Amino acid sequence: MKKISFGVEDGALYKRTEALLREYNSMQARVKNLEIDLANLAPEGVFEEQEETIEGLAFRRCGEEGMPQGSGETSDRTASVALKWRKEHNSVTHEMWRLFVGDKYNMEHEKRMIEGLLRKIDNAIASLSEDEQLIICGFYIDQKPWYDITHEVQYVERHCKRLRTRAIWYMSKSIFGVGRVRE
Repeated sequence: MKKISFGVEDGALYKRTEALLREYNSMQARVKNLEIDLANLAPEGVFEEQEETIEGLAFRRCGEEGMPQGSGETSDRTASVALKWRKEHNSVTHEMWRLFVGDKYNMEHEKRMIEGLLRKIDNAIASLSEDEQLIICGFYIDQKPWYDITHEVQYVERHCKRLRTRAIWYMSKSIFGVGRVRE
């Protein structure tokens, strides 16, 4: 068999593909954790509009008949204090909202990036032969020892490692769109 020399970039892509396969389970867990974080990021009602808060209410004193009186202006001391606080701390509220939106955007972006990478890895694995799939999934994702893998595919360890190497080169090309398939 003729040895093919590969460039530095090719070797880096091979190692990167191996690293992605080793991190496959943790990437899936990260996506699930991001979903939990996004669901719990800000419970409903935390960031209310002014009309939905106490500042939006108009408190009026009741007359003798028990009916509200007044012009609709804020006449209760509590409402006045709440309005004053809102005006003084409006920049804090906007800063908290900005941070919330930024966190949410960053988490959604990270989730989309990881999900896209997982789909690429899944597509690359699906394009392998059945034996190559068993070897790659067994060694990298399920973290099985070589003797379990060799028993499963009924090849000697040396041949399994050759198939693994060829599959990684192929996956590298599939995932990153560059590199050569090793023969």
